[in-house]
Amino acid sequence: MSDKDQSQELVEAFGLEIQRSMDFFESQLKQPPIRSIQLQCDDLTSLTLRAELAEFLQVKVIDFKPTLDLAQQLETQYYYALGAAYQLTEPESVI
Repeated sequence: MSDKDQSQELVEAFGLEIQRSMDFFESQLKQPPIRSIQLQCDDLTSLTLRAELAEFLQVKVIDFKPTLDLAQQLETQYYYALGAAYQLTEPESVI
């Protein structure tokens, strides 16, 4: 299997999971359609993934920009840990 085929399978699998979550959010929680998704891109491969997901999902996929003051002091590689820690301290504020 070529790298391009593997990449396409990843986009489809990841995109389907996101689409299921979006469908649940809209239909079961009666929320308006999602207009954009924030994605943390660490390298060029992730930028390609972002573009392919945008095409697959038909929504904007934009760079993740944290709004916490603490995040301004961190390197981007620690955003995942920051998000997990933030969710543990205030789970109702993270959707």
